[in-house]
Amino acid sequence: MLTGTLWISRVMAGPETYRLVLVPYDNTPPSKVTVPTVYALRSFLASVGLREAIREAVIEQATWRGLAVLRNVQAEAQGLEQHAA
Repeated sequence: MLTGTLWISRVMAGPETYRLVLVPYDNTPPSKVTVPTVYALRSFLASVGLREAIREAVIEQATWRGLAVLRNVQAEAQGLEQHAA
């Protein structure tokens, strides 16, 4: 399980495409994945244990502002990849 900062940015290549980058606090290299839908993003945020109100605020920021940043997120590197499909 990695703990770090999660950066979520909207990718302009598609209408609902997002790039997720988890930057761990230790020396582990960042994990990144591109998710093709807001539903995949919502699923990932639920899997890391964020409450629904926080998930929706994060999705709104990523969608309308283009970037959302969350500190102290715990996730597995494989967890990111599972949501890319």
